[in-house]
Formats: sequence, C-alpha cells, structure tokens
Amino acid sequence: MSTIIYNKTAKSKEKPVYNHSFPFIARVKKRVLLNKSSSTKKTFHIELDLKGSQISFKEGDAVAILPKNPKKFVDETLAYLAGENDTEIRHERSDASYPLEEFVTKHANLLKVTPKLLKLLDKESSNQELKELIKDENKTLRKEFVNAHDITTCLKHFKISNIDPELFCNTLSPQLPRFYSVASSQKLHPDVVHILVATFSYEKQSELREGIGSDFLCYQTKESECEVPLYFQSNHNFFLPEDRSTPVIMIGPGTGVAAFRSFIQERVSCKEKTSNWLFFGERNKDLDYYYEEEFNSYVEKGLLRIDAAFSRDQKEKIYVQHLMLKHSKEIMQWITDGACLYVCGDARHMAKDVNLALLQILQTEGNLNEEEAKKKLLALRKEKRYQTDVY
Repeated sequence: MSTIIYNKTAKSKEKPVYNHSFPFIARVKKRVLLNKSSSTKKTFHIELDLKGSQISFKEGDAVAILPKNPKKFVDETLAYLAGENDTEIRHERSDASYPLEEFVTKHANLLKVTPKLLKLLDKESSNQELKELIKDENKTLRKEFVNAHDITTCLKHFKISNIDPELFCNTLSPQLPRFYSVASSQKLHPDVVHILVATFSYEKQSELREGIGSDFLCYQTKESECEVPLYFQSNHNFFLPEDRSTPVIMIGPGTGVAAFRSFIQERVSCKEKTSNWLFFGERNKDLDYYYEEEFNSYVEKGLLRIDAAFSRDQKEKIYVQHLMLKHSKEIMQWITDGACLYVCGDARHMAKDVNLALLQILQTEGNLNEEEAKKKLLALRKEKRYQTDVY
C-alpha cells in the first residue's frame, strides 16, 4: 500500500497525473435518487466536481473512487483495539504512519479476514477453533470461515479485545478503489463527471452491511462538503468508433446504461447525424427507468432508438436478450451495415445471455451454423466491432 497524497487542486503548470497514490479530491456537486419511492432498488445519479483538476477523460473510461469505511463499521472495529483513536501506527507495507482511526477509516479493508489476522488472534488466545483454522491442512475450513465473516464479526466470534493496534493494522488487506463507468460526455459537461451508483446491503453473521463504495458515495458524503478522492482509468477496449457515421448498438441494462449515456451524449453532441440503438432493462418501467426523460428527448429528435425490457411488469420475465431476438432481422441488418456492438453490465448472467442471443441471430438471420456464428462473433471482437465492459 503506497502513501496516498490528497490533492484538492492542480497547482503545477504541468498537467498532473492522478492515480491511487495521488488522487484528485472532488466533491459531490449533485446527487439524485433515480428510482421512485416504491421501488425495490436505490440507484443514484451522482455528479462529481472536477473543477481545477485539468482531468480529461473519454467515454468508456472509469472513475476510480477511494472510499471511506462506514463510521459504524469503523467504530465497531476500534472497540476491539488497545490505545486511543489518535494512536500513531506505522504501516509496514507503505512505510507510512497514520493515526489509528484514519488508517481504519481510509486504508483498511474491513471486509476481508486474512490468514495473517487469524494467526495474530491465535497468539492472543488459547482458542482451539483458531488453532484448527490456521493449520495448513485446513485450507477449506479456513476459506469457509473467511467467506462467512468480516473483520468485526470475526473479532466478535473469538471474543478477543485490547489487541495491539499496530500489529492488527498490519494484518489487514488494503482498501481497494471502486470503479464506476463514466456516465457523461466531457464535451457536454466539462467540469464534472457523472456516475450511476446502485446501493446494496447484505448480512454477515446477522450483522447488516452496506456496500463500501455505494454507502460512501450515496450516504456518507454531503453535497459540496465531503472529499471524494478519485482518479480515472482509461479503457482501451471499450470506445466509440472514430467514424461518426458508424451505427452503434448498445446493450446496457441496470447500471450498465451509465457507459452508454456517455456514448449517446458524445454522439448527439456532434453536428453529424448518427445512428444509435440502445437496449435497456430494469425491473419496473414506472419505478426504475433511468434517464427516461433525457433518452426520450433524443428519440423525439431522431437521434436515438431505444428498446426497453422491464422484467417485472408482466408475468413472464422479459430481458434485453429477448428484445434482441425479437428484433433479430434489424440487428443483423445493422451488423451487415457495419454497426459496432457494445455490452456493459453484469458478467455472470446478462453478458452470457446477450452473447448467446447474438450467436442465435447470426445463425438464424445470417444463415450460419453454430461454428460459423462463433467465428463471426470472434471476428467482430478482433475488429473491435464487438466490445464488452462487464463486471
């Protein structure tokens, strides 16, 4: 873990290069809950102020946010440690010193129980379960325990307190950045970047936990007050075609639509007319249609075609891949006309289902067998005409 130097403005005449160790300090300029009150989801549109940063970014890039752990989680952890919250601790990996509370808040991964922590706790107690967990031959047992616990539930489980804070902190994994797709074009919004953040919660040993990044951005940070350390990560495998006349088909349900909002804003900002087709999906049209008004304004101007699937608005669930198959002839025609295909969002299910739908379209409408369809899709990937950003 390298020492993080926080920077509020770019003071040098040379354009600064921001990264994990040297982030720009932005502030939340605006935050809007996009779901209606009766929705089962909470997804926020967030605008981060970049004024003075000299940062430039492109559509398809990601914003890396360095979050703080929730205060409740931090306080629970500190309660098990010896010393005061302002006790200076030296971190071996970074060779930097931090006040204890600052380290636990900003630099420590409180979600992951490490084998190093278990070994430290074993030295602090005579607990037989701990002695079994740290044995080399009990890798499976240890993995099950680690997956079922985070730092505080682990400490609570073994009832160990008054732990040396420096030894404790040096057993923890580093806090990692959270990445969010850029959801705006810098041409239209030069001094801010927009992101789309979905919140979620889960339980660990009956303890309610919030997503670290989403909790920080959506609940901890007050508009125009709290500091949001960030930097940008270029995505060289997810970008718009240079030729603006190239048609684009974008498949982005849920928060996957964020990247395509930046694509669409960039395409509609130019004077030439472009061909843009978006497939969007969520649970309910009346509750979860992100950026509906903005997208419809582009549709009315003939700048965008949008097909939306709302899975819970009818008995049988409908997803984006079903709409793709419904419009298979037109999709095939767009591909024949040179369209670029983009997929953004869930990797476990959606991206696989969309890939299968594309293979089916190539077979049915392109008169290809399965092997030929796979080769065609691979060729589109190599030509950068089929790009994915999935997570």
